Amino acid sequence: MKEASTLLGNSESPARLLLRLPICERSVTTELNHEFTLPDYLPEIRKMLRVNATILPPESYTSASSIEFSGKLLYRVLYTGADGQLWSATLPEEYTFALPFELPASCDLSMGIDAFASSIPDLAVTRALSPRKIGIRFRMKSNVRAYGFHSLEESFSGSPYGRIERLTGECDAAVILRGTEPEIEFSDELFLPSGGADSVRVIGGDGEVFVSEAVADQNQVILRGELLLKLLTVTESASDAPNLPTVTLRKIPFSLPVRIDGADRYCDACGYGRVADLSILTQDGRILSDIKVTFTAECQKNRRFSYTRDAFSTGASCENEYSTTALPYALHAQNANFTLSDSIPLDGNGISPSARILDVTGDLAPDAVTESDGKLLFTGNAHFSVLTIDPESGEYGYGDITVPFRYTADRAGTSEALPKLSTCDVSMSPVSIRLRSDGQTLSLDAEISVAYRTEGKTEIRHLTMTRFGDPIAPPKGCMILSYPAPKSTLWDTAKKYRTALSALSEQNGLSIAPDAPLDGVRVLVVKE
Repeated sequence: MKEASTLLGNSESPARLLLRLPICERSVTTELNHEFTLPDYLPEIRKMLRVNATILPPESYTSASSIEFSGKLLYRVLYTGADGQLWSATLPEEYTFALPFELPASCDLSMGIDAFASSIPDLAVTRALSPRKIGIRFRMKSNVRAYGFHSLEESFSGSPYGRIERLTGECDAAVILRGTEPEIEFSDELFLPSGGADSVRVIGGDGEVFVSEAVADQNQVILRGELLLKLLTVTESASDAPNLPTVTLRKIPFSLPVRIDGADRYCDACGYGRVADLSILTQDGRILSDIKVTFTAECQKNRRFSYTRDAFSTGASCENEYSTTALPYALHAQNANFTLSDSIPLDGNGISPSARILDVTGDLAPDAVTESDGKLLFTGNAHFSVLTIDPESGEYGYGDITVPFRYTADRAGTSEALPKLSTCDVSMSPVSIRLRSDGQTLSLDAEISVAYRTEGKTEIRHLTMTRFGDPIAPPKGCMILSYPAPKSTLWDTAKKYRTALSALSEQNGLSIAPDAPLDGVRVLVVKE
């Protein structure tokens, strides 16, 4: 099922005053506990080594007071079996969480509410409850955004007994669009060296999606990049000497559209992908891999709209009510990548100086985004799980490494007129990791894929209600002259004397904006 929703704005009606604005922006931490029983074709557990979790985009269900999310998790567990060999299991599970919120009075519930959550793993702990039973405690952090339609159109009560004059303004507001293409299928074929397929056992596999480019087009965003498939295999021989597992990397290029109604080439775009399913089969001297990937794309642009700043009647007294509304402003969206390099002491990581490193997996948790001098600074922690083997005993082990990271990216621009950063949605994942040990320290080099979208906020003061009162008789006299005060405007004069703005301009031969200061104008003829 395809999902494509407008998060903010209406790209087909740029002049409407009905805007989709944020009604809820919060972070949620969800604690999950799951238990699994291994299938019969897998050996019993001797030692748990690691667990990796992939969080797929959820569906949302909204009401006037709460949002409920439900989605799919994939746990990939690596362990040693009773035979002392490495084995893996992919364990699917579902997750749910709910978030209460207060619906603003200005939001029109009948127009619908869109809610979206971007989640990252925060903690995954696994233990063997019995030889065939696994318990997993998992915690994830989700950034939730909900959007609803707000009306900025003013309302009137009473009779104006004359002409209604309006002072309008213009402002830019973000149109933010998002779409998801679930379970796009890829396949890969790897020919094995001579010796026969039966001599190679695939322990497990994993995949990362590297989106190198996201380009908005008509009603779609084109994502280009590579699917990086990693296979952990071991060659099983008749001899007593065991062979060490090896990692094989495969790259599958892609270029595909994500459907997003309302997108066009004027939008900035970004996108990312998550492996939703991975099936590996050894057959006829080949390793056949079928991969399903869920792709998500976002794009944004600013559109200009008009709103009413003030109003009066030429024939009645009136009372006005005003409101101040914060509007999102699209700054920038793009895909990028950076290299994370560090030297880490072996002490405290659970890795023996003599251990041999076999495989590394990881994930990133951005926790802050700041801006300075036209740059964005992303900071957080990268967590890596290291699979090792002791060369003497042949025992498998694991270690955990946490490395802080700093990534600097360009802002939308350096103009001081642009709003300051207020919101940043970011997805980061390692697409390749190299870890080497010299017996005292670990040398880390990881290539990190980044997709981010940034917003600022602008505020407008707009008219919400005008109540017309008693009729006002036109002023008496043959001529009325007005001597403008400093910084007063044509609108100020027209409102004061309840006269039509167009008549006041024509009568005085002025062609200036209604809210422009009347610099150099000493006297205005209001009535002749």
